[in-house]
Amino acid sequence: QLGLGQGSTGASLAVAQTPTQVVANVDGEGDYLTGIIKVAAGADHVLALAKDGHVYAWGNNSFGQIGNGLIGEKVAYPTMVNAGAQGGSDPYLSDIVDIAAGRTFSIAVDKNGYVYTFGRNVRGVLGINRTDLREDLKYGSQTMNGFSGFAEQAEAETQPVKVMAGILNPEYDPDNQQMTPNQIIDETAYLRDIVAVAAGDAHAVALDRYGNVWAWGDNSYGQLGNSRPTTNQPKILNRDGTVVANMTTKLLPGRVTVDNAWRIAASGNTTAIIRRDGSLWTFGENTYNQLGREDIVDTGYNRITPAGQYTSIPGQVMLDEAVSQVSISGRHMTAL
Repeated sequence: QLGLGQGSTGASLAVAQTPTQVVANVDGEGDYLTGIIKVAAGADHVLALAKDGHVYAWGNNSFGQIGNGLIGEKVAYPTMVNAGAQGGSDPYLSDIVDIAAGRTFSIAVDKNGYVYTFGRNVRGVLGINRTDLREDLKYGSQTMNGFSGFAEQAEAETQPVKVMAGILNPEYDPDNQQMTPNQIIDETAYLRDIVAVAAGDAHAVALDRYGNVWAWGDNSYGQLGNSRPTTNQPKILNRDGTVVANMTTKLLPGRVTVDNAWRIAASGNTTAIIRRDGSLWTFGENTYNQLGREDIVDTGYNRITPAGQYTSIPGQVMLDEAVSQVSISGRHMTAL
């Protein structure tokens, strides 16, 4: 993941104890990677956004998070991410304006406002109406495995896929018991007008140009900010209750209950939003008091423990001055 051109399957990765420039080729000699305007790091893979709008990736590729169409083999040097669902004449993902890296997945948004994901689909974080595991699904009289009531499974995507909008299929009929869970959603409608993205361990966050924030993936700690209790409560998807969703996972983008957003950040199981007035709002895991809030100890059903370990309700961090930047680590948060 250092991008030094050393280390591959069956070989030990190099350890750099001093800053070392990332190379631009497989041999690790000659040219270095240049023209980079942003980097993002997952658990053990790295993304780099070039000023020409292309994305480079390297490191662990166990779940396809490099986006090169392969899976399993480590990538020791920067490799351009394939175009995947973006299509077009360029074989590589292009016109990208922002990137983010989760633990084992990657996100990119292009100049047209569409969001692309690739890597492990843990808890449905790729936003494609499917998940990597099968659990807690009740369909008819048969108990099946699959988060959020969706029977189809997609463990990983090795090339960019387009995040769906989560709009109901115009032909959806709650009285039609023959309609499968995947037919409930219009899978030809995509999330759009996005300008920035952020990623936690297993959840994704996107900011649109109107100041709305969208989130999807794991919601075990309330990190999606949808103001729902984070207990494992079911949601009925059709009229007679034969399709039941698990609300601790959301396979498609949902609106966060904060508007007029300016900037977003996410890490681990925590999310932060800076509004246009400079106020900072946080939600998700608070095991180490990383939310910086005094209001979550006594907040009705969100009082999970006396320590207020997590909340799904966004709340303001009370600061003396407006905030312009925020950064989240797994156990603490820093604001400028």
